[in-house]
Amino acid sequence: MLSIPAGPGESKFYEKYQAKPYLFAAESKENRLLTQFCAAKPKSFLEQFEISRRKAKDKEESEHFNNWISKLQESIEGIKICFNNLEKKTELHNKSVLEGLDSLSKTKGGGSE
Repeated sequence: MLSIPAGPGESKFYEKYQAKPYLFAAESKENRLLTQFCAAKPKSFLEQFEISRRKAKDKEESEHFNNWISKLQESIEGIKICFNNLEKKTELHNKSVLEGLDSLSKTKGGGSE
């Protein structure tokens, strides 16, 4: 049986190979995870559980944060609409007050002559 000695450069080559992108897009995510899993140190069940628990917690926090951001954006849009409506109503009110003052000044001015 012929045995090829593992040189110091072989592990570096394997690490470089793992760091490069995959050549074929059809390679499934599961295969990549399996390759990465096999290359990593074996983890105990408790470590795996803690990692998956942290990932689930991070995902949940991320979803909560994204929901909060979208609600904040909706609220800001609602406030903008309210301010635009308020501005339009204020302009209409100011216009009607000015017209009333105009007609009042014409009435007073016309009556004194």
